[in-house]
Amino acid sequence: MTLGSITRETSTQVDFPRFEAGAPWWGGHLQTIVGAFPTTSTRDLDQYPAERLFAAVPDGTGDSMVATLHRPIHSDINRCVVLLIHGVSGSEDSSYILRSAAYFLNLGYPVLRANLRGAGPSRPLCKLQYNAGTTDDLVHLVSMVPADLRSNGVVAMGYSLGANVLMKFLGERGSSSPIGAAVAVSSPLDLSTVSRRLMRWDNALFQFAILSQLRKESVKPAAELSEPERDAVLRTRTVWDFDQTFTAPRNGFGGAEDYYTRSSCGPFLEHITVPVLMIYASDDPIVPNDAYLQYRWDRNPKLTRLLSQSGGHCGFRGADRRVYWHDVCAARFLKNIEQF
Repeated sequence: MTLGSITRETSTQVDFPRFEAGAPWWGGHLQTIVGAFPTTSTRDLDQYPAERLFAAVPDGTGDSMVATLHRPIHSDINRCVVLLIHGVSGSEDSSYILRSAAYFLNLGYPVLRANLRGAGPSRPLCKLQYNAGTTDDLVHLVSMVPADLRSNGVVAMGYSLGANVLMKFLGERGSSSPIGAAVAVSSPLDLSTVSRRLMRWDNALFQFAILSQLRKESVKPAAELSEPERDAVLRTRTVWDFDQTFTAPRNGFGGAEDYYTRSSCGPFLEHITVPVLMIYASDDPIVPNDAYLQYRWDRNPKLTRLLSQSGGHCGFRGADRRVYWHDVCAARFLKNIEQF
């Protein structure tokens, strides 16, 4: 397959199924919770040939990016590679990454399960840690794809914060992007509103889970932290606190709000030049829908917004438990691109 161009007119002709939540997972909060359930394990991928890949980051840190490449058992030789990018506090072993990997491998796509810098198995090899604006690291992830697969094109699918990094990267790179198409699942467009939304009482569970994992990742032995930084991380009580006292100063931002403003993907969307499917649920309890409803999507014909009334944040579990709705929609989007 050669990744060709796709217009808004052709992309909107895709026959996307309607999402209907499977019982008893009704409502955005329950959908978000069930989306994190470990319904697929690494053992489910054992049937597919796998290879651990590494890429040194040439920035003087000595950090290395880590990913796992799977090749399908039966495949069209011209299939593109699907690069999967996890969200905040995730890794290549996150439940949604494993589900999508199994789904696309079954369809005959090679899959690269990526770890952002300092996440999962890359933590022992990295002094630094990813954030919402570390877009340059995607170049190193794409560079891992073997030449025999890269010639068929690379499609990236990002989730939550990983989707934000992906969309910002595509906007920054424009026509020079090494990624030929993309799918963004539950991407924040405005990080500041997400941070504030997490502070609501009904999101206490999500904030606790995200913050706990962030703190755990940040203070692991391989992380290069000063004692004041380590103390600041352990004292944080909200994601905003974490970004204000650790993420922002560590990465040269003037504070949490400066970090959010400069790292949010929303302002970069109109500069994207490759086909993108943006999947979002109106009842997402973490990413407010204002940005999705107010953004003028007709400003960029390369963007296709697929808005569901329900599905939560990276949830989208329907009545058929074998597959998740966003994976089905992503596959149909890619199939439509194959025709052009």
